[in-house]
Amino acid sequence: MAHLIKLPSVAADTSGGTLHQWLKKEGDAVAVGDALAEIETEKAIVEINAEQAGVLGRIVIQAGAASVPVNTVIGVLLAQGEDASAIDRALAEAGAAAQPAAAPTPEPAPAAVTAPAPTAPATPPQISNPPSAAPVPGGRLFASPLARRLAAQWHVDLLGVTGTGPHGRIVRRDVEAARDRAPASAPAPLAGRAASRRVPHTGMRR
Repeated sequence: MAHLIKLPSVAADTSGGTLHQWLKKEGDAVAVGDALAEIETEKAIVEINAEQAGVLGRIVIQAGAASVPVNTVIGVLLAQGEDASAIDRALAEAGAAAQPAAAPTPEPAPAAVTAPAPTAPATPPQISNPPSAAPVPGGRLFASPLARRLAAQWHVDLLGVTGTGPHGRIVRRDVEAARDRAPASAPAPLAGRAASRRVPHTGMRR
């Protein structure tokens, strides 16, 4: 019977994570204990291991998806001899959809016609501080521990990195993108030769 691969809870205070990458492709044979995918949380990167043998029949959640809730179906593992119909049957029984449809966008309500309000005297515009590259709640950079460690390793300044994680948090892919955008360092200029000094000929030297 087809087995649903779900996002596990890796910590008591973790409600979800980012599907960092798949380590298997659709159609790959899987043995018990094989690493199927990697989840990135705020604290670490954790592997999802296969609980039974079979073939990876379908990847439901693609790599890079952020804020995936715990127990979300991310893939389907087929037993030997099963075909694609077993995937749809297993998803239907679990009430999951391979590609959930986006909710329709509500149409804006027509604006009510109101009488013009009396014109107030103009006030000088207030100049606000420009937004920082990454949220800094309480004076601290809003970045995951993994992102901080990689930034220190790759010499990436987190103040210039824009976070794409939950609530603007800087995560691993943001540090990788900043590292790839950094220009190659120019070779250091060759040191010039020290200028020679001319020593005047004194009578003693002659």
